[in-house]
Amino acid sequence: MEKEWSFPLPPQVEAVLERLERAGYPAYAVGGCVRDVLRGETVHDWDLCSAASPQQVMELFADGRVLPTGIRHGTVTLLRQGEAFEVTMFRREGHYDGRRPGIVLPARTIQEDLARRDFTVNAMAYSPYRGFEDPCGGRRDLEAGLLRAVGEPEERFREDALRILRGLRFSACFGYKIEEKTAGAMVSQASGLGKLSGERVWQELWKLLAGDFAGEVLVRGQEILRRLRPGWESLNLSAEDGLLFRQMGGPWGRLALLLSRLEEPEAALLELRCPAEGKKRVARLLRQGKSVGHGPFPAWLGEFPRELRREDARSALILSGNQGKMGEMAEILDSGLPLTVGELSINGAQLQQLGVPPGPALGQLLRELLACVWRGQADNEAGALAALAKELL
Repeated sequence: MEKEWSFPLPPQVEAVLERLERAGYPAYAVGGCVRDVLRGETVHDWDLCSAASPQQVMELFADGRVLPTGIRHGTVTLLRQGEAFEVTMFRREGHYDGRRPGIVLPARTIQEDLARRDFTVNAMAYSPYRGFEDPCGGRRDLEAGLLRAVGEPEERFREDALRILRGLRFSACFGYKIEEKTAGAMVSQASGLGKLSGERVWQELWKLLAGDFAGEVLVRGQEILRRLRPGWESLNLSAEDGLLFRQMGGPWGRLALLLSRLEEPEAALLELRCPAEGKKRVARLLRQGKSVGHGPFPAWLGEFPRELRREDARSALILSGNQGKMGEMAEILDSGLPLTVGELSINGAQLQQLGVPPGPALGQLLRELLACVWRGQADNEAGALAALAKELL
């Protein structure tokens, strides 16, 4: 234990720890929040653990709001000055079902609690009264950029297969190299991924895709991902794909690229528990990635919603292997040309005032006006388009 080592805590966190300590319950900030402080990152969620049981915590903080959010697993949530803090009892866990412990048992010490966590970089704790606890060598691994399972890797991943995806996610987000024995166990225990709920798989996959190192991790971890769901066994990523992931504008484009390397990407997309709007966006990327080069380029760009156009058109070009058209795409978008009839400076109601009857002829005229703007025959200005419409009538 290193009592001389310390770091500043938010006042609300320190107040909670102080009250627990004064009541005779050793208490620590634990896990990811300690890791992120050591990495110099902003901490968004402070998780605390204590020798106090959930009932004792609820009694001790009865003057405020305490929610029994996870009392079955030893956790309650304190609401203090507009912020929420989870407080979990020191615990050791009994038999797992491949996803969660069947029973949760109290532990006597923080060291016993840390010994049952997933990775060494998440198995650190800090108390301003008791110092820094790092029985698994997490600080050493953090400084080395290494992701190592706590204890026996095979057992950790057999207990909870979600830890396999968490390991890939940490590697993708932080750039950690996965320690050799840990990496081998992730592969050997990947069959357990089938027990995970679709919601939890999606949460981890989405965070992984957002990571700066997602491309390298997806390529290296594809043997694991082939066990993710039925249909994923066809996944085939090349070293070049790792570079393409980097070029993608964001996670949705990366998801489209990942799915495109399956034999049936649309079917895999339907099974993902992602938001409906996200599914529609990825389906459009997969579809438009196949249609680049068919028809006028401005019309193809117009298929993308205006607010997503630049990012998603870029992603679709990468999906199609037509990165050479990036310059043409940028030139068109930078020109400010209207790409749909809805972006013209004149609309159907105004054309009707000029004597154009509603119906197919009205839509055809709008399309002709759009084509004229694309060819440079008219500016996208209401007066110029009205004059041109009269000539075309």
